[in-house]
Amino acid sequence: MHATASAVAFEAWARPGPDRRGYRNDAIIAVVFALGAALSMSLYARAGFYPHPAPVWVDVLWVAFIALPLAARRRWPCTVALVVTAAFVVGQQLSVPEMLVGNITTFFVFYTVGAWHSNRARAAAVRGLIIVSMFIWLFGSLWLQVGDPTAVPNVSRAGLVSP
Repeated sequence: MHATASAVAFEAWARPGPDRRGYRNDAIIAVVFALGAALSMSLYARAGFYPHPAPVWVDVLWVAFIALPLAARRRWPCTVALVVTAAFVVGQQLSVPEMLVGNITTFFVFYTVGAWHSNRARAAAVRGLIIVSMFIWLFGSLWLQVGDPTAVPNVSRAGLVSP
């Protein structure tokens, strides 16, 4: 009987919403991540990480979509997670020269969904959707690279899946 009462109490518990200070801290975090992404991007670009990086206007938009939604992460955790994850994937596809802060931000919003969404089933569904989508994107990209003879020109293309 006691275990059932504890389970019901746990299901009924919800994390209290953040106060004004919490929202202000989220806005500061968003700006810090945006500045970090811009700095990291300039270092990756200078190092020549991509032979044909995205245009600067794409980089600026990417920074906005990867970092600024963090200001609303506790208010709308699932929406922010989906926006940031989509920005991450689009940035990779468009060769935005930044991988450090984008990865950190993606994991950060993934955590936020579990920590701040009040509906556990919806939080699990959104995280599951993100995981499945990332695997589909990852393996789809790998499959396309395998068939592209210009991707790694000195590697043999013999066999179903080349080295």
